[in-house]
Amino acid sequence: MDYAIFRTGGKQYRVRPRDVIDVEKLPVDAGALIEMGEVLAISRDGNLEIGRPLVEGARVVAEVQAQTRDNKIIVFKYKRKVRYRIKRGHRQSYTRLAIRELLLEGEEPAEDWEQTAVAVLDDDSDELVEEPELEEDEEEAVDELDDTEAEDDVESDGDGPDEEGAP
Repeated sequence: MDYAIFRTGGKQYRVRPRDVIDVEKLPVDAGALIEMGEVLAISRDGNLEIGRPLVEGARVVAEVQAQTRDNKIIVFKYKRKVRYRIKRGHRQSYTRLAIRELLLEGEEPAEDWEQTAVAVLDDDSDELVEEPELEEDEEEAVDELDDTEAEDDVESDGDGPDEEGAP
Protein backbone atom coordinates (compact mmCIF):
# COMPACT_ATOMS: atom_id res chain seq x y z
CA MET A 1 0.00 0.00 0.00
CA ASP A 2 1.52 3.31 -1.14
CA TYR A 3 1.10 6.31 1.14
CA ALA A 4 2.87 9.51 2.13
CA ILE A 5 2.90 11.78 5.15
CA PHE A 6 3.31 15.44 4.24
CA ARG A 7 3.04 18.77 6.04
CA THR A 8 1.08 21.86 5.01
CA GLY A 9 -0.53 24.64 7.01
CA GLY A 10 1.16 23.51 10.22
CA LYS A 11 -0.54 20.10 10.10
CA GLN A 12 0.51 16.66 8.90
CA TYR A 13 -1.61 14.49 6.60
CA ARG A 14 -1.34 10.79 5.69
CA VAL A 15 -2.57 10.34 2.12
CA ARG A 16 -2.81 7.72 -0.62
CA PRO A 17 -3.43 8.29 -4.34
CA ARG A 18 -7.10 9.18 -5.06
CA ASP A 19 -7.71 10.46 -1.50
CA VAL A 20 -9.64 13.71 -1.07
CA ILE A 21 -8.60 15.86 1.90
CA ASP A 22 -9.31 19.34 3.26
CA VAL A 23 -6.27 21.45 4.20
CA GLU A 24 -5.76 25.01 5.39
CA LYS A 25 -6.50 27.52 2.64
CA LEU A 26 -3.84 27.64 -0.10
CA PRO A 27 -3.47 30.55 -2.59
CA VAL A 28 -4.31 28.44 -5.68
CA ASP A 29 -7.32 28.48 -8.01
CA ALA A 30 -9.64 25.50 -8.34
CA GLY A 31 -8.64 23.07 -11.10
CA ALA A 32 -4.89 23.67 -10.84
CA LEU A 33 -2.35 20.98 -9.98
CA ILE A 34 -0.12 21.63 -7.01
CA GLU A 35 3.10 19.98 -5.79
CA MET A 36 3.85 19.81 -2.09
CA GLY A 37 7.48 19.12 -1.25
CA GLU A 38 7.38 18.85 2.56
CA VAL A 39 7.13 15.04 2.56
CA LEU A 40 8.05 13.60 5.96
CA ALA A 41 7.70 9.91 5.03
CA ILE A 42 6.75 7.91 1.96
CA SER A 43 5.97 4.23 1.49
CA ARG A 44 6.25 2.75 -2.02
CA ASP A 45 5.94 -0.96 -2.81
CA GLY A 46 6.39 -1.92 0.86
CA ASN A 47 9.56 0.18 1.33
CA LEU A 48 9.20 2.94 3.92
CA GLU A 49 11.46 5.95 3.53
CA ILE A 50 11.56 8.32 6.51
CA GLY A 51 13.03 11.80 6.12
CA ARG A 52 15.38 13.59 8.47
CA PRO A 53 13.29 15.82 8.65
CA LEU A 54 12.15 15.63 4.99
CA VAL A 55 12.50 12.97 2.31
CA GLU A 56 14.90 14.43 -0.26
CA GLY A 57 13.21 15.04 -3.63
CA ALA A 58 9.87 13.43 -2.70
CA ARG A 59 6.66 15.34 -3.45
CA VAL A 60 2.91 14.91 -3.46
CA VAL A 61 0.97 15.99 -6.57
CA ALA A 62 -2.64 17.01 -5.95
CA GLU A 63 -5.44 18.72 -7.86
CA VAL A 64 -7.26 21.62 -6.20
CA GLN A 65 -10.95 20.74 -6.37
CA ALA A 66 -12.45 23.70 -4.53
CA GLN A 67 -11.87 26.65 -2.25
CA THR A 68 -14.63 26.38 0.36
CA ARG A 69 -15.56 27.31 3.90
CA ASP A 70 -16.54 25.15 6.82
CA ASN A 71 -19.77 25.41 8.81
CA LYS A 72 -20.15 28.41 11.07
CA ILE A 73 -19.30 27.99 14.73
CA ILE A 74 -20.67 30.30 17.42
CA VAL A 75 -18.40 31.61 20.19
CA PHE A 76 -20.43 33.01 23.10
CA LYS A 77 -18.80 34.60 26.15
CA TYR A 78 -20.96 35.31 29.19
CA LYS A 79 -20.44 36.52 32.75
CA ARG A 80 -23.44 36.52 35.01
CA LYS A 81 -24.62 39.55 37.01
CA VAL A 82 -22.45 42.07 35.09
CA ARG A 83 -24.30 42.29 31.74
CA TYR A 84 -21.31 40.88 29.88
CA ARG A 85 -22.31 38.97 26.74
CA ILE A 86 -20.28 38.65 23.54
CA LYS A 87 -21.45 36.57 20.59
CA ARG A 88 -19.11 35.96 17.66
CA GLY A 89 -19.12 33.58 14.72
CA HIS A 90 -16.30 32.00 12.71
CA ARG A 91 -16.13 30.12 9.39
CA GLN A 92 -12.81 28.46 8.58
CA SER A 93 -11.63 28.65 4.95
CA TYR A 94 -10.02 25.55 3.51
CA THR A 95 -8.89 23.99 0.24
CA ARG A 96 -10.14 20.60 -0.96
CA LEU A 97 -7.37 18.54 -2.59
CA ALA A 98 -7.61 15.34 -4.63
CA ILE A 99 -4.30 13.47 -4.31
CA ARG A 100 -2.99 12.38 -7.72
CA GLU A 101 0.48 10.91 -7.25
CA LEU A 102 3.26 10.29 -4.76
CA LEU A 103 6.61 10.91 -6.43
CA LEU A 104 10.16 10.12 -5.34
CA GLU A 105 13.31 11.94 -6.44
CA GLY A 106 13.79 11.85 -10.21
CA GLU A 107 10.23 10.74 -11.05
CA GLU A 108 7.96 12.84 -13.23
CA PRO A 109 4.15 13.17 -13.09
CA ALA A 110 2.05 11.06 -15.49
CA GLU A 111 1.87 12.34 -19.06
CA ASP A 112 -1.82 13.27 -19.00
CA TRP A 113 -1.26 15.62 -16.04
CA GLU A 114 1.73 17.45 -17.52
CA GLN A 115 -0.62 19.32 -19.87
CA THR A 116 -2.22 21.04 -16.89
CA ALA A 117 -0.38 23.93 -15.23
CA VAL A 118 1.36 23.08 -11.95
CA ALA A 119 1.75 25.49 -9.04
CA VAL A 120 4.63 24.94 -6.63
CA LEU A 121 4.37 25.93 -2.96
CA ASP A 122 7.21 27.22 -0.81
CA ASP A 123 7.90 24.62 1.90
CA ASP A 124 8.25 27.11 4.75
CA SER A 125 5.50 29.65 4.18
CA ASP A 126 2.89 27.83 1.99
CA GLU A 127 3.10 30.69 -0.54
CA LEU A 128 3.26 30.21 -4.29
CA VAL A 129 6.78 29.99 -5.69
CA GLU A 130 5.74 29.33 -9.27
CA GLU A 131 2.41 30.48 -10.72
CA PRO A 132 0.69 28.16 -13.19
CA GLU A 133 1.07 29.33 -16.79
CA LEU A 134 -2.12 30.36 -18.56
CA GLU A 135 -2.99 29.21 -22.05
CA GLU A 136 -3.61 31.81 -24.77
CA ASP A 137 -7.42 31.68 -24.46
CA GLU A 138 -7.21 32.16 -20.69
CA GLU A 139 -4.77 35.09 -21.09
CA GLU A 140 -7.16 36.84 -23.50
CA ALA A 141 -10.03 36.37 -21.04
CA VAL A 142 -7.94 37.86 -18.22
CA ASP A 143 -6.95 40.84 -20.43
CA GLU A 144 -10.61 41.48 -21.30
CA LEU A 145 -11.54 41.31 -17.61
CA ASP A 146 -8.77 43.82 -16.76
CA ASP A 147 -10.09 46.22 -19.44
CA THR A 148 -13.63 46.14 -18.05
CA GLU A 149 -12.35 46.70 -14.50
CA ALA A 150 -10.36 49.72 -15.70
CA GLU A 151 -13.53 51.25 -17.18
CA ASP A 152 -15.38 50.71 -13.88
CA ASP A 153 -12.60 52.41 -11.90
CA VAL A 154 -12.91 55.74 -13.75
CA GLU A 155 -13.68 58.45 -11.18
CA SER A 156 -16.15 61.28 -11.74
CA ASP A 157 -14.81 64.69 -12.70
CA GLY A 158 -16.78 66.49 -9.99
CA ASP A 159 -19.41 68.11 -12.27
CA GLY A 160 -22.26 65.84 -11.22
CA PRO A 161 -23.80 65.27 -7.80
CA ASP A 162 -21.77 63.36 -5.24
CA GLU A 163 -22.72 59.88 -4.00
CA GLU A 164 -25.27 61.10 -1.42
CA GLY A 165 -27.22 62.88 -4.15
CA ALA A 166 -26.55 66.46 -2.96
CA PRO A 167 -25.61 69.00 -5.69
